[in-house]
Amino acid sequence: MRILKFGGSSVGSAERILNVCNIVETAATSRRPVVVVCSAVSGVTDNLIAMAKAAASGDSTYLASLQNVKTRHEEIAHTLLGAHLAI
Repeated sequence: MRILKFGGSSVGSAERILNVCNIVETAATSRRPVVVVCSAVSGVTDNLIAMAKAAASGDSTYLASLQNVKTRHEEIAHTLLGAHLAI
């Protein structure tokens, strides 16, 4: 079995995710089973921790950070879907 783990800058943009897809596709052509593990995009884990601390302390500024994380992921998804589904 081959385990491929990607996170941080390797999944930090649509272009980098497409690169990961190519790596996974190549690995999948082998006879060995492939397991793919993906963690948060670059900087998001630190943002999530900061947002959790702010929310726990009653500081509503976490909402703006949450919107930024959401927007970033939506932009990546839109780029990827547009590239593969011609949307």
